[in-house]
Amino acid sequence: MDFGKFKYEQAKKDKLQRVKTKEIELKEIRLTFKIGDHDIEYKAKQARDFFDQGNKVKVSMRLRGRENAFAENAYVVFKKFSDISGLEYEKTPVKTGNQIVAIVSGLKKAE
Repeated sequence: MDFGKFKYEQAKKDKLQRVKTKEIELKEIRLTFKIGDHDIEYKAKQARDFFDQGNKVKVSMRLRGRENAFAENAYVVFKKFSDISGLEYEKTPVKTGNQIVAIVSGLKKAE
């Protein structure tokens, strides 16, 4: 077999393999401390759509000013988001500095 033909066929295989692979993206949903009910429903629907498309979803909230003193209320928003979207977190939302971050792992299991 000649080397040129081998390289050509190898390039075709590589190109076909690249076309077939799906690159997983990390999509981000940003919540706010004082988010309304309708807004959280809309963002939950967006997160669910991203997850159904095969992407990972990162849910984040930036706390500003005195909101940092009431961080436990922010966790209530994350719980509400999880309940509405039907998605489960990989691990519970974690506060680092003035930001709370969680990554969605999968659908909630029916009990």
